[in-house]
Amino acid sequence: MSRELRSEQLDLRRLAAQGAELSGTVPIAALSRLVESLVGSDGEAEYELRFGLDQARRPTIEGWASAAVELCCQRCLGNYVENLSADLRLVLVQTEAESERLAPEFDPLLDTGGPIRIVDLIEDELILALPIIPMHESEDCGGSGAEAEPEGRAEAQTERENPFAVLAKLKRNDD
Repeated sequence: MSRELRSEQLDLRRLAAQGAELSGTVPIAALSRLVESLVGSDGEAEYELRFGLDQARRPTIEGWASAAVELCCQRCLGNYVENLSADLRLVLVQTEAESERLAPEFDPLLDTGGPIRIVDLIEDELILALPIIPMHESEDCGGSGAEAEPEGRAEAQTERENPFAVLAKLKRNDD
């Protein structure tokens, strides 16, 4: 089932009991928290979600979300496209203590008591998939490595006198 989910709030328990599946796209511009980290807001995020129940009869969400986003390289300050991909394996939990007992392959989703916006889940997962320091691949970046260091700086470092040379002279004079 493909649906427009931008503002729709859904009941996870009902979707899980039905074993529902949702897939579709969301405009990047509709993901305002994600857009804050991007250069532009063009394009769409794709998603596919399957709802179910785990062995303890808690609602689960499994699936993926992906998007091609434009970021600013922190090495050369040029723009580049990063393909974000996030796998979702969430279990609805009532308390933080319950989340600590989950199997390691699942992430907790704290129950707020009401319906949630699926788009918020997709946005959260894409934000988590952002690189910590956005950078081109080394061969694509114009400002990588030692070649980006100004020539004058390297020469100045080699011409500078060793600060411990004075101590060496004093030691030789005492001998």
